[in-house]
Amino acid sequence: MNKIAKYLNQHIVGNVYDKPSILEAYSTDRSILKITPRFVAVPYNTDDIRRLVRFSNQLAEKGFNLPITTRGAGLDKTGADLGSGMVISMEKINDILEVDERSRLVRVQAGTTIEKLQAVLAEHGLTIPVHSDPRETIGGLIASFPADPLAQKNGSVYYYIDRIEAVLATGDCIQTTNFTLRGLARAKNLPDFEGSVYRGLDELINDDFDTIEDLATLEPASEGYQMITQVFNTKRKTFDMLPLFFGSQGTLGIITEVILRAEPLEHFPTRMAVGFKSVRPAMEFLQVVNSFSPTALDIYDARIFQKAAENGKDIEILQPLRGKSYYVIATFNGQPGRTKKKLKKLVRYLPENISVAVENPENTNDFAELHSALSSYLNDDTDLERTPVVDGAHVPTEQLANFLVELKTLEETYRMNLPIYGSCITSDFTVRPELDFSSIDGRQNIIHFLTDYYHLVKDHEGRLVDGGGEGRVKGAIVNEDYKEAERNLYGKVKKAFDPNNILAPEAKLGADRSNLLRHLRTSGVNGIIT
Repeated sequence: MNKIAKYLNQHIVGNVYDKPSILEAYSTDRSILKITPRFVAVPYNTDDIRRLVRFSNQLAEKGFNLPITTRGAGLDKTGADLGSGMVISMEKINDILEVDERSRLVRVQAGTTIEKLQAVLAEHGLTIPVHSDPRETIGGLIASFPADPLAQKNGSVYYYIDRIEAVLATGDCIQTTNFTLRGLARAKNLPDFEGSVYRGLDELINDDFDTIEDLATLEPASEGYQMITQVFNTKRKTFDMLPLFFGSQGTLGIITEVILRAEPLEHFPTRMAVGFKSVRPAMEFLQVVNSFSPTALDIYDARIFQKAAENGKDIEILQPLRGKSYYVIATFNGQPGRTKKKLKKLVRYLPENISVAVENPENTNDFAELHSALSSYLNDDTDLERTPVVDGAHVPTEQLANFLVELKTLEETYRMNLPIYGSCITSDFTVRPELDFSSIDGRQNIIHFLTDYYHLVKDHEGRLVDGGGEGRVKGAIVNEDYKEAERNLYGKVKKAFDPNNILAPEAKLGADRSNLLRHLRTSGVNGIIT
């Protein structure tokens, strides 16, 4: 065993590994990258994490490089779970510490999965109303900050996090707090590194006020450190660093505990599916549906379900909708009586020749199979891989029709099918290009496609980064487009939290094309892609 691993094992309860087979298991996530770490650490408690981080920071101060990457469930699609130094896995930091049924607050460790938390909350008649992969960890959900297709009704996960505990780059541990100006003044006078962070943030908010004001005109997003716009509330005169951890992807600190606000369990959803021959009438219908306040409103290229049907996933409710180009799936949660009235009005709005399927007790399983059909398409047996390289791009819904026309041109250029799917509420859309990782030309083609798709999205007033942070993959593209003032602001944020640049230094701001190309994997990802 390496001397460093042996030394660290003497000082933590958990374990640090350098066994090649273990390192290999942590060398990939759900992205297009492969990076083998020097060490994998599996801490058992917060003190373990503090010791590991402090060790890395002390090495950096002496001129040695052992960067730290935090890994939750390993589901990140941008390479943010990967690192060449030490990967800290949160898999053992996964206890549900407290459920306060009266106040609807729950305190959990950051490695707790959504599935585990929801199961425990259900016993108390509660839930966290967010839509995400049930295998995702709570810390990972905050760090990646994906767009939530249920956000119109419930708000994103951002609105259900009360506070967090995190380990900073020096090994100090903080709990985020919503300060008044007087409380902020006291925090800035703290003698430890936490005080330094508060002083740094307060200084940059004053120095870069105009840049922050410009960013505040945009929707809150996980790109860069745009959430700096949410730290200081100018109306209430309050200050809270918590927003900065949303979309930070482990570059500012390691989240260890989270307090969340839960909600009562909701009614079961009722869904309807409508097929359209072209995108224009689909867009018109989407506008009508949106006025009825659906919980979710999604659009799918029909080719996705056609391919799934070839694989045996021929969903009965979609059979009358065959011959269409797009499916719109609307979901309503609420009182059954009110939902029934909304659906009747929507059906009456549709022309007589439009096929529609409305959920009822007899076909509810068919509606539940829609997601499994999508999974069948994404994991189809093909020589190429439908990889999540551009998942979660933001395209304003009013631009979607024109965007899809141009997307057809991109299909012709790359000679591949690019069926789209996504949420018309969050305007978060995904295509899965069929890419070849086995040849040098194929891997270079990935970079070309990523760049061209970015420009297509940008030309339609969208952004490449919406559903989750930019990580190493998207960061290599979007970083080149930052204005100087924006780049300087984000650099100051990173410096305030991580002066020795030990926390995921090649993610987000540190991403570049040469690193991206060097770390592209040469074979497909293991397991099921979602």
